[in-house]
Amino acid sequence: MKKRFAVCAFATMLATMSIFTPAFAESNSKQSDQQSQERVGVKVSSDPTTISQLAAAAGVTAGPFILRQGGGWPGYYNHNISMGEAGTISVRLVQQGIHTGEQASTRWTLENSSGTVLATTDVKGDKNPYTITFTNVKLGDYNLVWETLNSYDTQGNYYIYAPSGTEVSK
Repeated sequence: MKKRFAVCAFATMLATMSIFTPAFAESNSKQSDQQSQERVGVKVSSDPTTISQLAAAAGVTAGPFILRQGGGWPGYYNHNISMGEAGTISVRLVQQGIHTGEQASTRWTLENSSGTVLATTDVKGDKNPYTITFTNVKLGDYNLVWETLNSYDTQGNYYIYAPSGTEVSK
């Protein structure tokens, strides 16, 4: 009986500390956020999803943005995204190699504001259209980065779709 009482008293004390001690609660919150961030997923699809269908499901539509390598274009871009609420970030992409026999190839990466990679996917070949969806994205600041994976001249465009209140840099 004494052991049971001691265990209950200790558990009650810990619960009280977690409620009334900001530092204890904050450290648990940060751990929880980090664990949740690690579960960001990525889905890719060549389905004929239209811009209007994606826009209807999202609160924010940004773009079109140019995807290009060659002729002075670097083949790399970084968008800063500040999520207004948790949800998904979708990218509707069209990419193609400019010259016969040369196909586009890009890598799309979602990083947290510290630069830690949360999810990445490679898109190989000419695509028209192609949808990339990053799932389980929490409230916070992110970098969405694309880069070409070969030296071929490449062109295309893309739109970014995200929840309401999200800000996307140009």
